[in-house]
Amino acid sequence: MLKILLGCAVLSIVIDMSLADADHRSKAWIEGFAIFVAVLVVSLVGSYNDWAKDVQFVKLQKLS
Repeated sequence: MLKILLGCAVLSIVIDMSLADADHRSKAWIEGFAIFVAVLVVSLVGSYNDWAKDVQFVKLQKLS
């Protein structure tokens, strides 16, 4: 799902930048960039959750 979102972000930036008027071109990249930021946040939160669970599992293994 994240790969699809990244592809859509690239596609959004390319289409918006190519079809935008000269006045709007300086702000056309913002929507695609926002998708990149959302994917980054979701990935970081998921990675942190997995890491925290792994640390907790290792602590439980040491107690046994």
